[in-house]
Amino acid sequence: MKSLLCAGVAACALTAAASAQESLVVDVSNIESFNSLGSPENTVLTFELLPNATVVGLAWDVVIQANGGSWLDEMTIAFGSTAENFVFLAPSSTGNSGDNLPEANSGSADLVDAGLAFDVAEDGILRMEFFEGFYDAGVVPNGVWLSGTVTVDYVPAPGALALLGVAGLAGSRRRRA
Repeated sequence: MKSLLCAGVAACALTAAASAQESLVVDVSNIESFNSLGSPENTVLTFELLPNATVVGLAWDVVIQANGGSWLDEMTIAFGSTAENFVFLAPSSTGNSGDNLPEANSGSADLVDAGLAFDVAEDGILRMEFFEGFYDAGVVPNGVWLSGTVTVDYVPAPGALALLGVAGLAGSRRRRA
């Protein structure tokens, strides 16, 4: 009876933990984008999530500005692990010169529904690179993320959740003994 009860409690704990979505809010104010993906000139930010966490959603509320002949829809963020890029966010659909005028953009994307959810590596590092879809030579910087935030929603890896559930059961069993 005790083992059946423990199994039921473990299943409930795992189900509750699986729905435990966490969020990382990143201030993107005054971040400049210069060049094509992978250029050493680009701004790269890294954040520690959890090992093998799954990134499940993005939301943004930003004001961006393209400079010179650069276009707003070229301003992009690559999200991925330390080894690979997985998802790209280009918040503007303005396919013409930015003319140095700011543009506000907001929205969200459910990466699970879009089939784009991805795992960070065992190091738990999320990498964000701010880059240009097309490099406009002589325009420095090509674009500026003037203000706002980007929110990254993620969930812990299932293995980590199972360990947390087992640890919780072991802890509760010890207290009773």
